[in-house]
Amino acid sequence: MDELDLLQISVHWIDLLVIGIYLVAILIAGTYLTKLASRGVDSYFLGGRRIPWWLLGISGTSCYFDVTGVMWTIAFFYIMGQRFMWIQWEWGFAVMLGFFATYIGKWLRRSKVITGAEWMNVRFGTGPAGQFARTASALLAIVISVAFIGFAEYGCGHFVSKFITSQTSIGQSLESFLPGITLNHKLAIILMSITGVYTIAAGLFGVVLTNVIQFCIILVGSVILIAKAVLISDYQTITQQVPPEWFSFIPQWDWQHLANWEISEGFRLFILMSLVWVAKGFFLAAGGPQQLYDMQRFLSARSPREACKAGMLWGAALTPMFMVSAAVGVIGIMKWGGKLTHPEHLYPVVIGTMLPIGIKGLVLAGLLSAFMSTFASTVNAGASYLVRDLYNNILRPKASNRELVRASRICSVLIIIAGILVGMQARNIDQIFGWIMMTLGTAVLMPNVLRWFWWRFDGFGYAVGTIIGIVASFVVVLFFNHIPIYKTFPVLFAISTVSSIAASLMSKPADMETLKDFYCRIRPAGIWKPVRKALLTENTEFQRDSFALDLISGTIAAIGFQSLYLIATYICTKQWKSVWISVAVMTICSIILYFTWYKHLPDKDEDVELTPVADEI
Repeated sequence: MDELDLLQISVHWIDLLVIGIYLVAILIAGTYLTKLASRGVDSYFLGGRRIPWWLLGISGTSCYFDVTGVMWTIAFFYIMGQRFMWIQWEWGFAVMLGFFATYIGKWLRRSKVITGAEWMNVRFGTGPAGQFARTASALLAIVISVAFIGFAEYGCGHFVSKFITSQTSIGQSLESFLPGITLNHKLAIILMSITGVYTIAAGLFGVVLTNVIQFCIILVGSVILIAKAVLISDYQTITQQVPPEWFSFIPQWDWQHLANWEISEGFRLFILMSLVWVAKGFFLAAGGPQQLYDMQRFLSARSPREACKAGMLWGAALTPMFMVSAAVGVIGIMKWGGKLTHPEHLYPVVIGTMLPIGIKGLVLAGLLSAFMSTFASTVNAGASYLVRDLYNNILRPKASNRELVRASRICSVLIIIAGILVGMQARNIDQIFGWIMMTLGTAVLMPNVLRWFWWRFDGFGYAVGTIIGIVASFVVVLFFNHIPIYKTFPVLFAISTVSSIAASLMSKPADMETLKDFYCRIRPAGIWKPVRKALLTENTEFQRDSFALDLISGTIAAIGFQSLYLIATYICTKQWKSVWISVAVMTICSIILYFTWYKHLPDKDEDVELTPVADEI
């Protein structure tokens, strides 16, 4: 087998021309959409709720397809084979996407707000508890936005610098640009500046449109890579390079194979780790999106019905990410064997050494698209919290739409600058990212679930549980980072849950009028008996959606998504029997969903409005 050599990577001027044409086209599109975004703050952050569901679904998928995340996914497919699907549960995975389509999407859209923090006022009222929860949620979202931008800057800069080195003409021409800064950071800053132009100018209109264009490029690149993998793949050759369990989807107790890599050695007790990932993913999914652009997509849908449809498409359209992961992983095994020390380097090496001129430029444009879509969505969502929940809510409650749009663009610039500064602290970026994951996975895990399903849960409970969870996770990352996740997760989960419930029980619940309005508008499930009883005395015709049916449909959708993702990976490894089994499962799930989900979607005319309630007050 050949050795994995980063010095083999090359890029032709024709590839650079393809990338350049793409970037210019994106800038033109952003400039064209500036007028649409300038109509008001709801247009800037939610597209005036005029964006079709299929654009929102594809846009959401494109945001999940970031360069750094795909490199991480490829590395774990290379190491784990089909079992790499289990680690995907860490972020919610198929069950979260299924719940998006069945109940989370429509519940969020019915709130008629602009940001997730503003949602706190709908749930907890506008009193001290509601404002505390709203401010805490906004601050958390802003910090996470800046940190994710910093991580993206770090990852993308290092990826691009594998193609544009200091020995290339472009690298040499950048020597005098921003002296004292390394080439990888210079390249990231340039790319972020280009992306920032259309993000700041065009708001969500520009972000969604360019996301769809980027998704098309990503799809083309994914098909090219999977075709390449199928052509060179050989099942017998792969079996000689990996252990037999690499082909199995079912986890095992002690997987010694994972001890061969630094990034996976902590996962040897694979069943325990899988249980933690599934538990974490399930509670993340049950509580809905915490912050950032995923929630924004559902809030900007035309109606609850379209929010549900966007969620379903979101899950199905994520398939290219797993196509790429399997394709590059198989190519790596076939060409370099199954024992590479740093499989995370496979992505740039495969692209830089195995794709022909022109096609390489197209695929690279797709990868830059993945970075740009995630970056643009994070900036737009982060600025929405800064403007709507802090500037407009606290500093300038009577600000005009023109002033808020202007403030939105300024805040977008500030968030980009802050993110770049974080990314340039390369020595700390891994620790920062670990803290973000602990925060998302623990600090807001149960508070996010309880806010939907328990009427007694209040704003103080949400804020206290979130803040204490953040502090606890920060302590773990700083002082107990050597302890396995399957030991720290239950402790952090318990701390956040107990503190949330205790703070709620020690304070007064939201007033009954706020709770009745929330229950009538959102129609959530769970423990709402006192509120439902009070509401029925005023509105005897009130009816709520069948949550049992939503839960069943969400589970079936998750199974269908999982089968769809496995089809792509099984094709690359030429496990044809598994391919047909997965196709059959996906087909059955699709038929069932037609009757349990599609036939029970919210009415077409329900809640179709273009202006948020908050703007009418």
